[in-house]
Amino acid sequence: MKIDVEKWIIHDKKNKAYDIISYRILNKQFCCEGIKKLPIDIKYTVPQYDESFDECDEDDCGVTFGVMLLELYSWYDGEDTQEDERHYIISYCPLCGEKIEINIIKEVDKTEEYNDIKSKYDEIHEKWRKCDSKKKSAGLENKWRELSNQINNYHVTDSIKEREDD
Repeated sequence: MKIDVEKWIIHDKKNKAYDIISYRILNKQFCCEGIKKLPIDIKYTVPQYDESFDECDEDDCGVTFGVMLLELYSWYDGEDTQEDERHYIISYCPLCGEKIEINIIKEVDKTEEYNDIKSKYDEIHEKWRKCDSKKKSAGLENKWRELSNQINNYHVTDSIKEREDD
């Protein structure tokens, strides 16, 4: 399985630990049809257990980027049954054994673009908060929600499952 991604970075002005990093899938090639049915996805997270930790990108706080197998599990907390999930990094296809490669084609600095949207977002939110006209307020709310969705898009990494139609 080969996946080409573009790394989006939004630098925080005060602290590098708060940088926003997300990945956009540019191209993917599945090694076999069976892997499409497995609960796997590209994640940027802290893995629970992995034997191949050295093979993945790691940043300063232990957060790792890679293809991860999802395990859903239930546990009893004394009163209720809770459901949770764990992510395990996989370096090879569990069905055919082919190596999973994630290639970062390029890194794109989206800081300026993100800050422009964020400033518009803050400006419209302030206008919306002070507005006393219901009609005008509804219009400002719609613009604010649209900008909020754009901001949220910078925080989300593409999913293998969402783009299977490639």
